[in-house]
Amino acid sequence: MVAGRGLRRWVTWLGEVMVERKDSLLFAVALAIGVGCLDVARVAEAGRGWTSLEVLSMAIVSVVATAVFLLPALVVGLARPERGVGLLLASVALLYSAVLWRFNLLAEHSASSPEVLGGWLVMGVAWAASGWFLGPHVEERWRPVAATLGVLGVLGVLVGVAQVSLSARPAGTAEGPSVVLITIDTLRRDHVGIYGSARVATPNLDRVGEEGVVFDQAIATSTLTGPSHLAILSGLIPVSSGVVANATPIGDVPEYLPRVLRERGWTTAGFVSGWPLHEQFGFDQGFDVFDADFSPVAGLHSLVAVRGFDAFLAGSAPNDRQGDALNAAVFRWLSDVGSDEAFFLWVHYFDPHAPYEAPEPYRKRFWPGALPTGGERVFPVRSGWPAWQRRIADPEYFVAQYAAEVSWTDDLVGELLEHLDAHSDRPLLVILTSDHGESLTEHDLWFAHGHDLYDPGLRVPLLLWGPGVSTGLRVPCQVATSDIAPTVLAMIGAEDQQERDGVSIAGMVATGECADEDVLATTTGVKRDDPPVDHALRRPGAKYILIQEGEDLAFDLLWDPGELEPNSLDAALQDEMRGVIEGRLEHARPFREASTDDEAKRMLEALGYLEPRD
Repeated sequence: MVAGRGLRRWVTWLGEVMVERKDSLLFAVALAIGVGCLDVARVAEAGRGWTSLEVLSMAIVSVVATAVFLLPALVVGLARPERGVGLLLASVALLYSAVLWRFNLLAEHSASSPEVLGGWLVMGVAWAASGWFLGPHVEERWRPVAATLGVLGVLGVLVGVAQVSLSARPAGTAEGPSVVLITIDTLRRDHVGIYGSARVATPNLDRVGEEGVVFDQAIATSTLTGPSHLAILSGLIPVSSGVVANATPIGDVPEYLPRVLRERGWTTAGFVSGWPLHEQFGFDQGFDVFDADFSPVAGLHSLVAVRGFDAFLAGSAPNDRQGDALNAAVFRWLSDVGSDEAFFLWVHYFDPHAPYEAPEPYRKRFWPGALPTGGERVFPVRSGWPAWQRRIADPEYFVAQYAAEVSWTDDLVGELLEHLDAHSDRPLLVILTSDHGESLTEHDLWFAHGHDLYDPGLRVPLLLWGPGVSTGLRVPCQVATSDIAPTVLAMIGAEDQQERDGVSIAGMVATGECADEDVLATTTGVKRDDPPVDHALRRPGAKYILIQEGEDLAFDLLWDPGELEPNSLDAALQDEMRGVIEGRLEHARPFREASTDDEAKRMLEALGYLEPRD
């Protein structure tokens, strides 16, 4: 009873204060609406695949998040009404200047660095003092300012809606088939049914190979997502592009397949699910629509108010999205594309990438029992994994959950192919591959990739289906994933005017006649800033790994396919292969520097590419 009476008195008092100080309250509401909605107009742009409804959702989130930042100033303003409006304006100025300072001017510094903290402190004192002393001068003019902010907010939302809904998208008028490139991140070749998987059934992936062509010896040119996808989309291997690490800006790439196809009349769209392929690194060039938004609300982490929370809550920005959300975005885009349009569509699934968190029923399908949390764990688990996974003691659980992720992804690919079949009246040329594989305990590499060049990370599936592709053909020769871009251009009849490392394998797709090619793969050697760079030259029966910091490795793959006996290769062949690598490196492009800002490091740590900092 006493508590109830106390609560009623407090609510009554608060109501009286709000009535008496309604000017500050109304101004705070107008400020949140105006500033929040104008920020949506800033970030909403054509080419991101957003809908009008998503822009409205962004506006609601932006207004609420801005209002949260205004609460401290509002509380002070309720107590000191003559200062309220000034402090509210100062709060907005502090929010925007602090975000600019942290994420633009000092992006390469830690959020806890003296430079960032010192800047925030100086700005906080400066803006608080300005709001305090200027408050009485602006208090009497709050009504026209509030009205102006409200009008600007409404206009801001309308501008945002117009930007995403009224912008002209070029219709694909090219002659030839539509092209669909499906890349499944971290997909091991031996976990695909048509390649002999005993653990996972993949009927939808198998369908592409059974009705098309299977390449039995497809080799990735990197075991890192960014460099490998650049090679797939440009035909440039890492030593030619200069991109050897994730989080590296790729620069201007005239060889980039989407650019070439758009110039020739294809409408282009890319939907990716992993942060290493974000537009901030340049992977969006040449795309009419590029969707790398992993937020539950479209554009959420582009908003200034949300970035303000990101600055204090490390890890709040997502670094990937699940395949069902990806498919939903692709299907929305397809609904706006004419059935007779020629398009190039890149769809990137990230689900087989660790941590393995397939939904039910897939998780129980491959591990029906209880979680194996008892006993001593003899393998490392990354700090970025969920807490419940860090308690798992049996490594076989993770092997099973990797299989669950692959099974789920296969079903997602089936949904995608079904939508494509139903939507497009044009023939579809489908290419399905992976950027790299995954080590599932081999070589004491536990559920990881990216810092070694063993075959579990380099051998990937490569399946083609569509016009000009033979049916039920298996090609035994070794090819590289960097061959995909020139092959696409050859198969659609587009003249390739660029020099590339990759070569067209369209003839193999049509007839099966083939010749092996050497594949040079590159990756960073360890999980640290400024890592060494290692290179591997792979032939069908031999591999030489040139290690920058450590002893080189050489394997006779015919005698030792598991790469368990280093230096088993003939000495003369070792010398020759090392010479080939060194000769290629003499003409390599200078390696581009990866992003070193605090957010990039946090993302790479969460994805397992960097060791966590102390």
